Amino acid sequence: MQVGIDIGGTKMLLIAQSEGIVEHRYRCNTGATFSIEHAESIIAEFIDTLPRDPTSIGMAIPGLVDESGRVIACDVLPQLEGWLLSSNYPLRVVNDAEAALCKTIDGLDPKSTTIMMMVGTGIGAGICVNGQILRGAKGWAALVGVRWCF
Repeated sequence: MQVGIDIGGTKMLLIAQSEGIVEHRYRCNTGATFSIEHAESIIAEFIDTLPRDPTSIGMAIPGLVDESGRVIACDVLPQLEGWLLSSNYPLRVVNDAEAALCKTIDGLDPKSTTIMMMVGTGIGAGICVNGQILRGAKGWAALVGVRWCF
């Protein structure tokens, strides 16, 4: 059973699926006051409702996420900055635009070039050139309108 978590500026969606079939789904509101504690509580409760342990968890965040999965900056959900989710299951945390890009290129020619633009509460992008996702020196190469300087 795989768990997908999409955290955005207005909602958090959790889905558990096996063999491509969605078995469990939960949605809640987020916003500027949405905290690390709230997110971790919802995730733990969701996992507790599953009939078996997840084989993996993938989480998408609308902000800058470093290689370790720590949320470096997130202007739409500022209370998530600094968050590094720990898990007893294999876990991958990425920027939401990169997550969308990965889904978009799945099944395409391995040498394809693709740009994924997302416009929602914020604007994000992901770029894949010749089958390689471009992340840049810090992993944030394709993010649009980022106001942070590092």
